[in-house]
Amino acid sequence: MLRVLACIDEPILAHGLTEVLNAELDTELRCVTSLLTLLAALEVETPNVVLINLTPDIHMQTIRTIASNARGCHVVLWVRAIDPDFACETVRAGIRGVLRKTLPNELLVRCLQKVAAGELWVEKSVAKQLIERKPLHLTARERDLIDRLAQGLRNKEIAWLLNLTEASVKVYVSRLLKKLGLKDRFELALYGLKHSGSMALEPNMERPPVSAFEEREGLRKTLVSMKASSGQQITLRRPQSA
Repeated sequence: MLRVLACIDEPILAHGLTEVLNAELDTELRCVTSLLTLLAALEVETPNVVLINLTPDIHMQTIRTIASNARGCHVVLWVRAIDPDFACETVRAGIRGVLRKTLPNELLVRCLQKVAAGELWVEKSVAKQLIERKPLHLTARERDLIDRLAQGLRNKEIAWLLNLTEASVKVYVSRLLKKLGLKDRFELALYGLKHSGSMALEPNMERPPVSAFEEREGLRKTLVSMKASSGQQITLRRPQSA
């Protein structure tokens, strides 16, 4: 049996969906009218598909929250129109289907069935645009910084390890948030955990090996910057050769 949990705050739309699914054998539909009720229902129910009527007040962060709470079931967004950028972001967030409301009833039913079976439903025109998009690449420096964030390090610690200033780290973090479409450094750290070892590098962007002298100079500058205000004298001695 196909079990569908729908979040629809428009009674007429909910009634129409009920009529369409009731015409299909082995289909069970339950409608709720708010996202809070939906999230509460997901704690005790295990539908095959969650169908969400996308309204202007539902933002990307809300969609991510729903996708993360819908364990064991698949989420479909029911939308008026589909923007390729939006579709790409929702798929990244874990949404398994983006369905236009203007499609025939039989396609609506087919979408729910396909998604319930574990398939991804995106219209061919949108899917083609997503496939043709260039992959998102990260420089070696950006990858290093994300790795350090995923380890829970602070800006000062990251600056010390990567031989940067704290101001430079802040600039990198800000640029990465825009580049990856993330909200804050916490989401950036989660991104690093999720994609560790699989982040693509921009061609010819690997950093050249750092010499012992450059590494020592970077360490000296960082220590001086960190302790200058204390008035302590910083001395780095060259290791004695054996």
